[in-house]
Amino acid sequence: MSERIEPISLSDVVQVLGASVQGEVNWTVWGISTDTRIMSTPNSLFFALRGENFDGHNESGSRLSGNRY
Repeated sequence: MSERIEPISLSDVVQVLGASVQGEVNWTVWGISTDTRIMSTPNSLFFALRGENFDGHNESGSRLSGNRY
């Protein structure tokens, strides 16, 4: 799934999720995705999901390396 969303600041997302982030949080999120193959919106957040037949954590590093997604 890859979807464009209403713009929201990354710092707001971090606060709502109670997450921690390494690096810059002063940018706007324009999309969310659970599939690195179809991420088409710049400044998207990727959520790595774990299922019976896949684990998104295995793909995230290699596919997202060097990209700001």
